[in-house]
Amino acid sequence: MDFDYFYNREAEGFNFLKVPEILVEGEEFQGLSAEAILLYAMLLKRAGMSFKNNWLNKQNRVLSTNNVLEDWVLEKFMFFLHNNAILMV
Repeated sequence: MDFDYFYNREAEGFNFLKVPEILVEGEEFQGLSAEAILLYAMLLKRAGMSFKNNWLNKQNRVLSTNNVLEDWVLEKFMFFLHNNAILMV
């Protein structure tokens, strides 16, 4: 496969994930694997889209989709990040 350079604004045609720097550089998150950080970035993107669509539950929390399993995984992962950040600080 032959790859070429990006010209002008061609790179803007791609979708990108945002990774909070603290997950990469923060001492409290040193134990997180690259896969966990990538999963967080993917779920964060879904949560952002859901917020824009005003998909909130009764506790005013953002729902990632109408998929209960994804919402459960997001909630557990956020709980893990929050609690580990508190415990490790």
